[in-house]
Amino acid sequence: MTFCLSLFVALAVFMSIVNGSLPESSDEVSKFGVYICLQLIDFGLSTIATVVSLKCF
Repeated sequence: MTFCLSLFVALAVFMSIVNGSLPESSDEVSKFGVYICLQLIDFGLSTIATVVSLKCF
């Protein structure tokens, strides 16, 4: 569980860095930003599944 949380925090920080480096007047979202966002959601769901699994057993 600690590994999932570490990756989740690392991706959140990386996403904020990427967001800060993108131009404000961009009309479309970068594919890399979408990929990182999807990875962030994936790690979030993985963390929730781990917590539920630990709670059940």
